[in-house]
Amino acid sequence: MFATRFFRTSLVALAALVAVGCDDDDNNGPGSEVGLEVVPAEISMSPDGIGRSTAVLTRKVGDVDEVTISATGMPAGMTVTFVPELLPDGSFSARINVATAATVTPGAYDLTIRAEATGVEPATHPLAVTVAAPGAGAFTIRSDATSVVVLSDAPATTNFTISRTAPFTGAVTFTALGLPPGLTATFTPNGTTGTTTAMRLEMQPGAEGGLRTIEVRATALGMPDEVSRISVVQYVTVDDAGTATFTLAVAPAALTVTRGGAEAVATLNVTPDAAFTETFDVRVLRAPLGMRVTVTPDDDVVGGALQVTVEADPDVVPGTYNLGLAVNSTQSFVYDEVALPVTVLAGP
Repeated sequence: MFATRFFRTSLVALAALVAVGCDDDDNNGPGSEVGLEVVPAEISMSPDGIGRSTAVLTRKVGDVDEVTISATGMPAGMTVTFVPELLPDGSFSARINVATAATVTPGAYDLTIRAEATGVEPATHPLAVTVAAPGAGAFTIRSDATSVVVLSDAPATTNFTISRTAPFTGAVTFTALGLPPGLTATFTPNGTTGTTTAMRLEMQPGAEGGLRTIEVRATALGMPDEVSRISVVQYVTVDDAGTATFTLAVAPAALTVTRGGAEAVATLNVTPDAAFTETFDVRVLRAPLGMRVTVTPDDDVVGGALQVTVEADPDVVPGTYNLGLAVNSTQSFVYDEVALPVTVLAGP
């Protein structure tokens, strides 16, 4: 779990400011504009701590050149840095790092983040920074997973554990930041005084596949925030893809192996449609401890017949295991899987 302290915010909708006009002598023409949003607009930290936010630019038809980001309003002992500090044309965000020395007086501070470019009016946005008083207690969060797989037809759930340090006993509220279009996150319960909450991730119709990192932010009144970063893999099933995809078949349809005995072999056939030109990765699902399953090859596959080899160690419990062979395309993350039941015999 990777946690960093932050403060309460609601997810801010990014403004769309239209920039108009430009001339041949200056890309930042007389009608150009630059817009600025700070997400989150409130952060909280302990003395001698670090808080983070993001400056998001909006610049359109005006074709604004380099934009410089700066901050004002910091008390003695508080510094603000930006990565990067200078945003070239085509760059739209910068990480805001706020650091406080141990000597900073606890309290609320109203900073101003400023975006400036030659020939255009500067844009500003407030950033509220709260330095929490020492001795007020604290809380931490921990996710039971660092990565989550979400299918277009199957939402995923991961749980968070909340640990409090006395005297803090208050409610903790969760928010997901950095969600791509079409991916939603809900927390149950939210604003909880309990010790756990569940996050449900769900892909909406038309959402694209891909690999992202999201931030789950936990906030509580007067407390430094906690953030956990989670990798999210979004797969679009072949039924939801709506374009040329691929089909899977495995033969034989089931395997039998003996504990500590010879391996069993099956063939997985991956057949892409004529218009489908992506490569594939293959994973094995639901194999028990002590069962060794290999697929050859298993990454950057162009289709065709793949060999699946299964062996069972002597300590595997006899029975039938419903394995899955999962195949996804490497660019659009189109996904399908085929079942491969494996029966393990005790042997002589």
